[in-house]
Amino acid sequence: NCIANGVDPLQASNFPFTPVFSTEIARGGALDLKAEESESWSAGFAWDQPFTNAFGLALSATYYEIDVTNTIIEPSGQFIVNDCYNSLTGNSAFCSRISRDLSDPTNPRISILDSGFINREAEAARGVDVNLTFDDSFTIFDRPIDLAWDVTASRVLERSTLFIDDDGFSDVDTFQGEWGFPTWNVRSGLRFDYDQWRLTWETRYLSAVQQDVGGVDAFDEAITGGSDTCFGPPTDVLCRDYGDGDNYFLHHVSLYYYGDRWTVGGGIRNAFDEAPPIVDGTEVLAINNTPIGYGYDLQGRSYFVDVRVNFGGGN
Repeated sequence: NCIANGVDPLQASNFPFTPVFSTEIARGGALDLKAEESESWSAGFAWDQPFTNAFGLALSATYYEIDVTNTIIEPSGQFIVNDCYNSLTGNSAFCSRISRDLSDPTNPRISILDSGFINREAEAARGVDVNLTFDDSFTIFDRPIDLAWDVTASRVLERSTLFIDDDGFSDVDTFQGEWGFPTWNVRSGLRFDYDQWRLTWETRYLSAVQQDVGGVDAFDEAITGGSDTCFGPPTDVLCRDYGDGDNYFLHHVSLYYYGDRWTVGGGIRNAFDEAPPIVDGTEVLAINNTPIGYGYDLQGRSYFVDVRVNFGGGN
């Protein structure tokens, strides 16, 4: 990545260490921008079981494809630097937007960053959404119980971006199965109604995720001893910086009573106190080895009580 930016890593040095230095950032329009365009299509079906009135069962699914070309973006200076020097392909289109003073190859400081508008060549998303509903009534100890079960599932098949630099080299990045884009995201709601009572059990499932395999160096931290965590598979032998997450289940339960004027209820969020995965913050966006912004519960088990009253004047 240094070479892609015209820097010889065998000569460049950061000694004495300078933690911060200022540089110019150029912003504004561009004369070679192309119009942003997108194409999308979807196909699906819906089916309701026609065989009996004893229970209800419905299934629907939708497949979708979204392709966006020439997305107009305005990258920040920090994004440009990060994308260039953290690229796992060595073909970052943003390295060409970093200008350095190469008069002294041992101290090639950044002189200017071009953060003007630029086209992203392509961005694609493909996936399947599935919905299942089931309802039935049954009797326990001569008491009628109404059951309803709703499931919503999303399957990510592709989430990718494509940049092409000034020399025509392609930089393709895929995100499906990685942080923020789990292969499966499923929500389930199971509801039991008896008279004026309702018991609800909700479950959310996030499939396992992993960091980009191109960024995994199995032996780096074992050699340097600089690993921040030692939870790497299979048994901490490598002690590498760890950026994977296992399958994750989150459960909520609640019980409500619905009166004519009063509604009283309570429940437990994260009933089994399921902790988020432990990761290395240098591999995944995290605070204190806890990934943030990816849908994991960060509060732990919590309890709530809800009381409502209707004073009239409306339904």
